[in-house]
Amino acid sequence: SFFNEQGEMLCDDREFIDQGQWLISLVHKYICYTNDISVLKEKCGYVSFIGPRHCKKIDKVDTVFEHLETIAKYLINNIAPDTGCLRTLFGDWNDAIDGLGTSEDGSSEYGTGVSVMATFHLYKNLQEMIDICKIYKKDYSLYHQTRETLYENIMKHCIVSSNEERRIVHGWGDKKAYYVGSFKDVDGYSRHSSTSNSFYVISGLYERDPSLKETILNAFEKLDGKYGLLTFDVPFYKGKSEKVGRVVNLPVGTAENAATYIHAGIFALKALGLMNEGKRYDEAMLKLIPLTHKKISTSPFVMPNSYGYNPEIGVDGESMNDWYTGSSNTLLKAFVDSVIGFVPQIDNTIKLNPIKFPVKEINMDITCKGRRIHIKYQNTNSQNISICLNDKPIENVIHLDELKEKELFVEIIL
Repeated sequence: SFFNEQGEMLCDDREFIDQGQWLISLVHKYICYTNDISVLKEKCGYVSFIGPRHCKKIDKVDTVFEHLETIAKYLINNIAPDTGCLRTLFGDWNDAIDGLGTSEDGSSEYGTGVSVMATFHLYKNLQEMIDICKIYKKDYSLYHQTRETLYENIMKHCIVSSNEERRIVHGWGDKKAYYVGSFKDVDGYSRHSSTSNSFYVISGLYERDPSLKETILNAFEKLDGKYGLLTFDVPFYKGKSEKVGRVVNLPVGTAENAATYIHAGIFALKALGLMNEGKRYDEAMLKLIPLTHKKISTSPFVMPNSYGYNPEIGVDGESMNDWYTGSSNTLLKAFVDSVIGFVPQIDNTIKLNPIKFPVKEINMDITCKGRRIHIKYQNTNSQNISICLNDKPIENVIHLDELKEKELFVEIIL
């Protein structure tokens, strides 16, 4: 909430491990689009918690860059000592799976349970901090060393095998006492998780080791539902899954309990695009957007936060509420990033990595790094990709330092 006259406000004091991760990614992407590193010098303040969900503004003030470093070091300090992956604490974006962070013996508030999605996001964050430090002329050795060690631990702990089949797990409890999203979870079920598979791709791990593509596509196939990709292919049931967390209190087939949660579905879309799976992207997207369904409980032109589906209890298309801004802009970003493949870099370049998508033509205008860029995407079923900038053929990188024009015309032919 807003501050009152005493400088106090209501604030969520639960330790979601990933809450700061999105801020690092936000600032990094902002700089990539604008080249505005002055934002790193902006002054920001702090609050201190004075009671449950109640905090007060304090005198401490420093810069956005120092805030990012504080977040990054907080994350690094929460790397679990036993596995070298990121502890989940209270939880992550899949916040109903909050049991993973609890301590098995109750000796501490949180144990060494891990969020694999947040671990993958940390791998991405560390590269983002390296990029920011380079342009801001700061030492980035800590982030580089941590990232390389994290990669080794991810490969060792986050991917499990059974009978030559591999799986990216969702996470595990304190001291690896049980898994979620493994061949045998805490409740005895074999289960796939959407977000851990998506973030393996989004984080840049897939670019480094693409050998898990079939594993990820197999998971997405198992997770496919009437309204798009599910959070889990097997729900959590009361009496069997209490250790996993609050998710057992959600009706089967709703919200995070084996239903289509919109943001999770969009993360999967972005992953499909980055894996050059345009047809699968299209099929999953059409299930996800409200306009393709005859019966849903939310506004037809607004993204819901989820779709429930459980005919046994009469749920078919219901959602808790509309989430216009969060979901629709995430859908747009996923399309720009991984279908059009328009990816500004931290330096003065723009990468273009388009994929084949089942439409004839897309036209899009984007303002980036002070330039107005007009993009025309044409799917001609060509065997090759050709890219022209102002009618001249180029490779897949626009070097803005070499251009004086403020208005650019990009033509992509696939």
